[in-house]
Amino acid sequence: MNENQDNIRHMFNNKLDETPQLRLVILSDGSLNEAELYNSNLRKLGYVLKSTRVESIDELERKLNIEQYDIALCCFDELTDAIYSTIEVINRSGQKIPVIGMLDTKSNLTAGEVLSVGAVDMVSKNDFTHLKLAVKREINYINLLRANDLLNAAYFESEKRSQTLLSSSHDAIAYVQEGMHVHVNQAYLNMFGFNSLDDILGAPLMDMVCPSDHAELKAFMRTHRNGDGETASMPATLRKIDSEEFKGTMEFTRSTIEGEVGTQVIIWGQANTKGLDQQVAQTSQTDPLTDLYTRQYFLTVLDKSIEAASANTEETQHSLFHIQLENFESAEYKKIPFEIKDELLKGIARNLQSFIQKGEVLCRFNDSTFSLLSTVTDDKLINDYSRKIQKHIESESMEFDGKELITQSSIGICLIDDGLKDSHEALARANYALSKALAKGQSSRRYQPKPGELTNKQVDEQWIKRISSALKNDQFIIQYQPIISLSGDEFERYEIDPMLADTIGKHARQVEFIPPALRTGMARGIDRWVIYRSLSQIAEKLKDDSRTIFFVPLTEAALNDPELFRWIKQLIHQFKVPPNSIVFQFNEESVIKYLKHARAMVSALRKIDAKVCLANFGTEANPFRLIRHIPVDYLKVHPLFMSGLTDNRENQQVIEAITEKAHRFGQTTIASGVEDAESLSVLWGLGIDLVQGDFLQETSFEMNYDFTAMMA
Repeated sequence: MNENQDNIRHMFNNKLDETPQLRLVILSDGSLNEAELYNSNLRKLGYVLKSTRVESIDELERKLNIEQYDIALCCFDELTDAIYSTIEVINRSGQKIPVIGMLDTKSNLTAGEVLSVGAVDMVSKNDFTHLKLAVKREINYINLLRANDLLNAAYFESEKRSQTLLSSSHDAIAYVQEGMHVHVNQAYLNMFGFNSLDDILGAPLMDMVCPSDHAELKAFMRTHRNGDGETASMPATLRKIDSEEFKGTMEFTRSTIEGEVGTQVIIWGQANTKGLDQQVAQTSQTDPLTDLYTRQYFLTVLDKSIEAASANTEETQHSLFHIQLENFESAEYKKIPFEIKDELLKGIARNLQSFIQKGEVLCRFNDSTFSLLSTVTDDKLINDYSRKIQKHIESESMEFDGKELITQSSIGICLIDDGLKDSHEALARANYALSKALAKGQSSRRYQPKPGELTNKQVDEQWIKRISSALKNDQFIIQYQPIISLSGDEFERYEIDPMLADTIGKHARQVEFIPPALRTGMARGIDRWVIYRSLSQIAEKLKDDSRTIFFVPLTEAALNDPELFRWIKQLIHQFKVPPNSIVFQFNEESVIKYLKHARAMVSALRKIDAKVCLANFGTEANPFRLIRHIPVDYLKVHPLFMSGLTDNRENQQVIEAITEKAHRFGQTTIASGVEDAESLSVLWGLGIDLVQGDFLQETSFEMNYDFTAMMA
């Protein structure tokens, strides 16, 4: 119960934290200026506005098939007829969109006439104060409706989950009200020898206990009922329906059953528990719907198979079949109740399980995909085996709405050989083959590497040699890019841009070497090289100019380096660098991925007065939820929001919202990837503090940017 409450509370907190949005559709065949007047006034309510204008009811119907809206403003001349038609179209779409009638000042219509056809309000076209009040009221009402829908969904999901857990539990569980059984699970029926739920409903709990323990049980239940409701247990001699007695322990917990107070009773018999551990292990490895292996267990087996293939390079012993049920992704199948689809899935799983050979492993990979680790490796046999798999899938059919449901499937196949690095690469190959099969209308396809194509494992081995050599021989170099204040402050800020310079005349940028460095565990060494070189360089720079600040980008590997902070402290002391002249920069995605480690790292850095920047910020649904956990000093807005900024009102609104909230938290904002001079004036108007981009200056080996130019 408490866990469900926490989940629901967390869900609503997330909703409340989100930046409010208003998705508006304006029905108007008048001038564009009319719609823009409404938009500009409604933006003042503080919503992120997404507005669409349609010129006819037919156009509205097409839009409703692909878009979701919150409010509709109907501005057509024949207002009552237009509102009636608008509401009809909205109802057919299944959306809940209140319609506000926008009345021409010369119209003789009354509010009663407009409201009687279904509008929620009538507003004069030039009364923007009334319009804002009406929209705000309706948005609040819509939010209440949606909150209610979320509560209902959460409630029914919770009920469904509870019933699933109860029915699948190996513990004997009963729910009792006023001493009578109102619900029990199958394990409870089995424990006492009952055939069905009807045999025990309404029966007293006392009947499950030997008469010699009745008095003790009555006293115990009375004390528990009048107490604080905490879980309590008592030993008892229990009795089955055939009068056989056995020792057990009864655990009582206060519970709510269909809105009324009751008691949950769990009974553990002191029977032979041999094999229980194996049952628990088996349960954790199997999918509850199909009884096939789980994806996680399958990946473990697949990794072991790849390890064995690497050790035995002479012979390929396994192949991977990635099987997708095509129909399950179709619009027609999505209309089918999940109970029917579940039965169909279970039937398909039974057919496949009965067909596969000894030593093969079959799992339910996701909702409509199975994966099979097979011992069939010969080319011809693989094709035959694929066809047999598909026939076994097609042989399981069901009827729905008078139609027979026959499931088609496509298969991507990958041989498990010594060229594979891990299960992820194997699945990527099989999935690539599957996508090719689907694209070409084939039933199955085997992954065939191109001539000379390196495997991921071989590519990574090359990168390990290359990065190791570069670290050993000091073949990384640094370039600098200025970060410029729009208010013209006194500081000179540069971001460090490390590059790999192990090839004459060619430098590899971060986007090339960081991904393989992260995959191969080499990123930690690069991070340490970047930190050391940055601190040594700024120590020299500060001798001439005490206003310099370095932004030092680090990978996610730095968040998982337990000794890194201690090492940074030592270097700061060694180079005698003021900690606040260094800004350690992490990507938003990395911080989310390693939130616990990031919180500890950021807290430690800020305690010594070093600064922290969160880069590529703003792409998450509610980015400022992260800031509550990780209080950083700088927020660097993701470059994607700079694209076409001068004409993109939506991006401007996002940047403005980020800047406003950041300043409230006392954080400095940076716009990276600035494209042109026009963007600078827009960013200044949106309140951005610092800017960066190739338009201002590309990365350079020298720190030679004239920061006074911006002040001028």
